[in-house]
This record gives sequence, structure tokens and C-alpha cells, in this order.
Amino acid sequence: METLLQVDIEELENGEYLVTSHDLADLIAQGRTVAEALEIAADLARKLYESYKDRELPVPPIFTQSKPLKKASIPVNIP
Repeated sequence: METLLQVDIEELENGEYLVTSHDLADLIAQGRTVAEALEIAADLARKLYESYKDRELPVPPIFTQSKPLKKASIPVNIP
């Protein structure tokens, strides 16, 4: 199963990137690049889902709703 998680990406003063999500309040990830921060966020979201299931906690709606993909953004490093 795959779900689309809307995230916010913020560049920090130290040049790293912070990823958070209104759909998944427990998600906070930081990386040196946008791509790294997004990869960490995706891994964390997967682990959070597993944690909710393992502990028999309510799963946030983002994991049970299917949303069709209409557009996406990808990070591109420009030298």
C-alpha cells in the first residue's frame, strides 16, 4: 500500500532542511539536503505507522485515505 503524505519543507539557518506534516503531527525529520530530509521523513512515517499498529493505537486518517496523485514536486540540485 502507498499513501501520499503532504509535507512542509523549511530551510534552517544552518542550511539543513526540516520536514513536518499537518497530516501526521508526530513527523519531524531533518536532513542536509531536501532529498535526504524527504527520505528520512518517508522512513519515519513508515515507522510511525508500524508503531501505531503494533501498539494497537488509532491509525491517523492519512494512512487509511486514498488520494489520487495529480501533481508532485521533486528536488533538483543545481550546482
